[in-house]
Amino acid sequence: IKVSEYPFSAAALPTGRAVRILQLGRFSPVKGHQFLILSLGKLKAQIQSPFRLTIAGFEAELKVGDLQKWREESGLWDQIEIFPNAPDIRALISTCDFEVVASTGSEATARAALEFMAMGKPVLASRVGILPEIVDEKSGWLFEPGNFESFALVFKQALASASRYAEMGKAARAKVEAEYDLEKLAMLGDQVAQVVQ
Repeated sequence: IKVSEYPFSAAALPTGRAVRILQLGRFSPVKGHQFLILSLGKLKAQIQSPFRLTIAGFEAELKVGDLQKWREESGLWDQIEIFPNAPDIRALISTCDFEVVASTGSEATARAALEFMAMGKPVLASRVGILPEIVDEKSGWLFEPGNFESFALVFKQALASASRYAEMGKAARAKVEAEYDLEKLAMLGDQVAQVVQ
């Protein structure tokens, strides 16, 4: 991604308010919406910290009605909001504390994770595709895809890490700038081409 297109939005300590979490991406089974929503429902009694989940994306194999059904089943109707076709993704990212990527497959590029990290937000992600290469212990948390116990453990850690969100966000931005910025990669490619000539 072009990191310059994503303004750094330092995480604020969520004192006196719910932790704001965002899941971003097309509404598709591979993105893990059902797993995430129902897992949070199972965790509801165990979680002391208040949180709100926003799901933003666009309808694909899944429709808004599918997500609403799982939200109702989870018992988290008032804690989960669904935004199909959200007009300003960067504005949404700037209001959240961290992202969840609950994918069960795909993620060859993990663009959403890179966008969050570029804006200075930590990422909680499943260990699929390229995600374990992008997200490390300095910039987020990893769990086994589709594994409730693994997810529950790291989700609780993420909620308990509010004092570290700003520090982790800075590390996330630095990693994306150093390793995934298209402009820097293009310049490096030009330099290599000049040496080869």
